[in-house]
Amino acid sequence: MSVILLDSPRQDSPDPVAVVPSFEIRWEPRIPAVAEKPTPKPVPPPEATPQPQPEPEPQPEPQPEPEPQPEPEPQPEPEPQPEPEPQPEPEPQPEVIVETSQVAKLAVEWKPIYPRESRRRGQEGEVLLRLQISSTGQVESVQVIRSSGYRLLDRAALRSAESLLFIPATRNGQAIPSTLDLPLVYQLRS
Repeated sequence: MSVILLDSPRQDSPDPVAVVPSFEIRWEPRIPAVAEKPTPKPVPPPEATPQPQPEPEPQPEPQPEPEPQPEPEPQPEPEPQPEPEPQPEPEPQPEVIVETSQVAKLAVEWKPIYPRESRRRGQEGEVLLRLQISSTGQVESVQVIRSSGYRLLDRAALRSAESLLFIPATRNGQAIPSTLDLPLVYQLRS
């Protein structure tokens, strides 16, 4: 708020009491003064900014030279140790190899042929056959090792054995060829 004083009327009259000064009061809104923003000071570019110089590092004080060490007294050489007597080499232990093996077995049930003529004549006996069996279980060859005494029975035994099928013999799990002696007994029932 501001008060403005206006000029009072001139005092022309000699009577000082009669003259009353008049005042007029007006209200005028005050316009706030706009505060000027302070202008920022220009910042010099970083290159132009003087860098403080690092303080020089103090020079290390020289270390005093170490006193020379006295030379160690020579040690007497140790007495040589006697060499141990050579031990005889241990005898090699025999290597134990465990082999597992299995003989050939018939793969099917077998009924040998009993010739009709031999039964009619009453011929009986035992024939011993030697069979060569392959690693696949097939019969490769058959021989009569011991005869029954009757030619007809021996031939019937040979023919029957040639068609046989076997589970092959094995050694350490591997199928191998083998030889098998097979007895055949021909006997009539009473």
